[in-house]
Amino acid sequence: MNTQASTQNATQNFTYWQNQDGIMEYKNAKTLKRYHALRYERNNCNIGEFECFFAYSDKQFEEGKKSIRPLNPGEKLHYLGAGCYGTKEGMERLLDFYHNIRRTIAQECDPQEVYCFEFNNYESAISYDGDMEAMRVVIDFFGMEAAKHINRFCACQSIEEIMKEEA
Repeated sequence: MNTQASTQNATQNFTYWQNQDGIMEYKNAKTLKRYHALRYERNNCNIGEFECFFAYSDKQFEEGKKSIRPLNPGEKLHYLGAGCYGTKEGMERLLDFYHNIRRTIAQECDPQEVYCFEFNNYESAISYDGDMEAMRVVIDFFGMEAAKHINRFCACQSIEEIMKEEA
C-alpha cells in the first residue's frame, strides 16, 4: 500500500508519496513553470556580461581576468565570495540581477508550489532534517508569514527553529 498525504484547493493538488522515496507530485500548479524559468535564468546567466567570473585556481583566475574587459588604470578586481571575482560595477549589476530574480519569484510564484519543488529538489523525504532546506527557500523568498501557511510534509523543525539556525 502506498501511503500518501495531499493538500488541495481549487487550483492545486500536491501529493506526497511516502513509499516512493517521498516524491512530491503536483497537479494543476499555476506558477511552477515560472519558478523553473526564473531559477534557470538565475543559475545560467552569463556572469561575464556582468564583468565577473568564477575562479578556484590560479589558472582559472588568469583565464577569468582575460574573459572580462581590460581593467582601467588603478582599477582592481573585487572578490564577492564563493569564487566570484569582478569589477565593482559588474558585481553591483550582478547583485542587482540576482535581487530582481528574487523579487520576481516573490511576486509571481506561489509559496506552496515553491515549497513542493524544493522539497523534491533537496530530497527532503529522505533527509535527516526533513523539509528544513525547502522551508529555508520559502522563508528566504516569501518571509516568515508566508512560511507559516505552508502545508508541510516531513517537518522536523518549527519555522522558528529553522530561523534560529540561520542567525
